[in-house]
Amino acid sequence: VYRGKQIKALIGKYVFGDYCKGTIWIIDKYNNFAMQKLLDTKLKISSFGEDANGELYVLDYKGKAYKFVP
Repeated sequence: VYRGKQIKALIGKYVFGDYCKGTIWIIDKYNNFAMQKLLDTKLKISSFGEDANGELYVLDYKGKAYKFVP
């Protein structure tokens, strides 16, 4: 669940991804748990993480980390 402050549209939403397709999705519990595609990537998504400020990162299987930005 995104708890950062930089991306207002993601606050409180559950963020997850698909390893095979690289798609990143969100689920919004305040919208009947509707699932929405956030973006398509070419990543092999292995994990997500957050920093001390709650800002979100996606980790690629090849060892790179990418920060979500507005």
